[in-house]
Amino acid sequence: MDLDQFLVELQSAYLAEFVAVYSAELQSGDNIGSEIALEVASGVYRNLYVADFVVQQNGSPSIIELAPTDGTVFGPAEFEERDFTVHFDAVSWDAIMFQLPDGVLLDDALEPWFVRWLDVNREPESGAITTGIIHSVVIDGDAISVDFGTAPAIAAKELLALIRDHGVQTVQVTSSRY
Repeated sequence: MDLDQFLVELQSAYLAEFVAVYSAELQSGDNIGSEIALEVASGVYRNLYVADFVVQQNGSPSIIELAPTDGTVFGPAEFEERDFTVHFDAVSWDAIMFQLPDGVLLDDALEPWFVRWLDVNREPESGAITTGIIHSVVIDGDAISVDFGTAPAIAAKELLALIRDHGVQTVQVTSSRY
């Protein structure tokens, strides 16, 4: 398995559970919306956070965050592409932390990637429930944690390329959940 296949399988496993939770909530008769963007006071990059689901129950909205099962966890694994090595511990698509070497900061380079993949104006295609966007980014020192939400695998591949393009030769990828 190569890096692209690994990322696709990671994303596909998460997305299957995302769709299953949506379908179950829909069948319960609740009014449900998926991937609702919220502006929050702090804690996430650019104060933007996308809730997996918002359910209207008894006239009051509630946020539901998917709690993925072990079936969405992949790793450990290691991949090498053109003098760039990626070490994965056990991770799931919604809780991936990229541990950068000391002193490596993506600075303004992260912004275009973020704007592309957390597009709060993106609507699901006709008949779809997902928008294909990331749900959050948290920067904590040398660590970048991403909830890739329903974004395609290319979103992770592009972030890894951004990291590589900043001179990183090896990156450790862990779960931001465990």
